Amino acid sequence: MANYFIQSVSSCDARFLVPQGAGSDSVHTNSEYSLAVTLLNPEYGPRGIGSALTLGEGNRLVCEAIDFLARPLAGRDIEELMADFGPFSRKLGMSPRSAG
Repeated sequence: MANYFIQSVSSCDARFLVPQGAGSDSVHTNSEYSLAVTLLNPEYGPRGIGSALTLGEGNRLVCEAIDFLARPLAGRDIEELMADFGPFSRKLGMSPRSAG
């Protein structure tokens, strides 16, 4: 099996308008279905994609969080990453002060 390395990680703010009255609530009067999409870009081979659903407000912030938190993934071998994903994912969420 070939080794695939994550060359870069990026996010995409995807939004889809909802027809008037559909999907709105007391907070979001002009709702739109939104996806904060994560793209794992290898040098070659398959691309990884993940998504987080929002109602539009804050979708940009979710994309910024993806871009910030995913920085340590660049240059990682996907097989090594997945073999130890639990501990690695916990490290991603730790602040620099609590990691020490």
